[in-house]
Amino acid sequence: MAFNIAVPDPARSLVLNTLDPVTIGVDLTAHTPLQDVVVSMRIDTMNGVPVWASSTKANSTTIGLIDGPASVSVTIPSLPLLEGVYDLSVAVTDATEVHPYDHWERRVRFEVRQYRSYDSGLVHMPAAWTVTGARGILQSGA
Repeated sequence: MAFNIAVPDPARSLVLNTLDPVTIGVDLTAHTPLQDVVVSMRIDTMNGVPVWASSTKANSTTIGLIDGPASVSVTIPSLPLLEGVYDLSVAVTDATEVHPYDHWERRVRFEVRQYRSYDSGLVHMPAAWTVTGARGILQSGA
């Protein structure tokens, strides 16, 4: 199994930007035919706190029969992670997600740089602020 992370600037392949699109791909080779495998991905903080996990099965994506090389990818249109260092884990299992064919635990480490977002925490959450009942702008300072 091999990973590839497609980013807008390939020269910075393991440095991603908050809110940029990202595609995470898994290249795998079945040495014997495998039916209905499930590919799962998980992103953790460096301290091991799970931030996101998903799978082909959870998203109703059926893989079918793999007999030889195959590729599976997931595209995140706007990466919500805020600045930090994260680890990516990937597993390829049978349809029950109990029996692993291959599992890479925290195998790929990547960095996220934050721009276009001034939030703090782990993730960017789109928000719209509304103020009602205010009169004018209060000024403070010297």
